[in-house]
Amino acid sequence: MTFDARFWVIAFTSRRVSSSRGLFRELASAVEVKTRRTLFRVASVISGIILAGSAATAGSIQQPGLTTGLPEGYAPTESLIATPMLNFGGNTAGAMGMSSGTFIPGFINWSTPWELLGARVQIKSAPFVLVNANSPRTKTTSLYSPYAGFWLSWYLGDGFNLAIGEGGQFGVDSKIGNVMGRNFNAFQQNVAITYLRDNLNFTANTFYTTGNTSPSVSQPNTFNVDLTATVREGRLEYGLIGFGQWDLNRPRFGYEGLQSQVGAGALVGYLIGNQITIQAKLTHTVYQRHIGGNDTRGWLQLIVPLWSPPAPSPRNAF
Repeated sequence: MTFDARFWVIAFTSRRVSSSRGLFRELASAVEVKTRRTLFRVASVISGIILAGSAATAGSIQQPGLTTGLPEGYAPTESLIATPMLNFGGNTAGAMGMSSGTFIPGFINWSTPWELLGARVQIKSAPFVLVNANSPRTKTTSLYSPYAGFWLSWYLGDGFNLAIGEGGQFGVDSKIGNVMGRNFNAFQQNVAITYLRDNLNFTANTFYTTGNTSPSVSQPNTFNVDLTATVREGRLEYGLIGFGQWDLNRPRFGYEGLQSQVGAGALVGYLIGNQITIQAKLTHTVYQRHIGGNDTRGWLQLIVPLWSPPAPSPRNAF
């Protein structure tokens, strides 16, 4: 009896020890699995941060569609014209969507009295650009890249005009410029063709802009085209507009894919008095790739002649 009692005590104790060892093994296995999952999530977050930090921003430096409605290939006689511009819109990317607005107090076009190689010399600039952006990452209003360019415009006859512009987008040290990675100077080459005759304005303004590679956010080289097809009847102007933008390269590792977009819309304008034209535009993205959503945008701009040389006095005037 004494031996049997000891045997049952030893057997019971052995089972308790074995059960405890199994429990510890299960706990250790669970802790190991949870630790691996945590490390995987941390690694994913770090990888996402690294890739996000090396990503490229969407779109070109100059806003696609900005010059629609303007006969960019045509050079008027000697004059100084300012075009204040305002637009606001947003995309449909759900929780990651954003809205933005751009205000340019004056897009300046100085059509000089000089000619070079048979072409009218023009100086164009947007010295002050203000951008408002609202997204999950950024909510701010600050200065944005100004533009300045030297243009030559040829009249080809029968209403056709050809212009070539050499200019640049100049980076500014602002919050939006830093966040979007556009605080650098970029070369911009424009080639514009305009048919301006019989109250018709058919314009294709194409431009190539260089990009930049940085440790944080990079900007690809881009190609753009702004399209205008309008007719004027009396004081009223109306027609169709469109734009396209395409990335030409992948600026660095982590860039998800070449971005592109095509938009279309309508324009309605009205001549106020004998000189000032007001234009209202509405555009919508009809195709996009890797941009993050379709943009719907309203635009308003005024074409205001600021100066032109006085007409010569008649010979018999006193």
